[in-house]
Amino acid sequence: MKRRIGILTLLLASLGLLAACQSFKPDELSMADIAVVDGGGKTIVSYGMPRETVEKTLGPGSEDEDMKWVIYEDALLSVWYRDGKAVGFICSNPEYASPRGLQVGMPARNVRDQYGNKTLNRVTGSVAGGKSFIYAYDTRRKKPLDVDEKPLPSEEMKKQVWFTALLDEDNSVVNFSVVDGLMGNYLQ
Repeated sequence: MKRRIGILTLLLASLGLLAACQSFKPDELSMADIAVVDGGGKTIVSYGMPRETVEKTLGPGSEDEDMKWVIYEDALLSVWYRDGKAVGFICSNPEYASPRGLQVGMPARNVRDQYGNKTLNRVTGSVAGGKSFIYAYDTRRKKPLDVDEKPLPSEEMKKQVWFTALLDEDNSVVNFSVVDGLMGNYLQ
């Protein structure tokens, strides 16, 4: 009987995880995209998470004053904070994933499958010999943003999501980053 309850609980948890993953739609980004999860589905960083909460999992990080982020070297993760709360990150750790399931090492087609083509604002060349996919989305107006436009800093930019996937010469994900528009454009 206990075994059946355990199996049923596991099945329900799996269905819940699938339902959560299915809530993300290609070509529509949300503030929930500004998050990193581990292999067990535990949230490591999410938008608005206090630094103290992040560091309970990752330990203390070292601050980089130029980029205004905190580097967690062992986790291969850097996090931007504003007023002590996470507003974005760069992830190079293949053991972590985006809430949509994107991981370092995956092929470029996974980026397009998970994030879409209509909101893909730019594909650029990169220093590593690959390219970058850049997505920018206004969650208030429910529309893609033009990455070439740079409006004046405003509170509204906190409702923008900027996602970038850096690819190597083999078109595999080297890292991915997600940040709100204010931090992404102005490091504020």
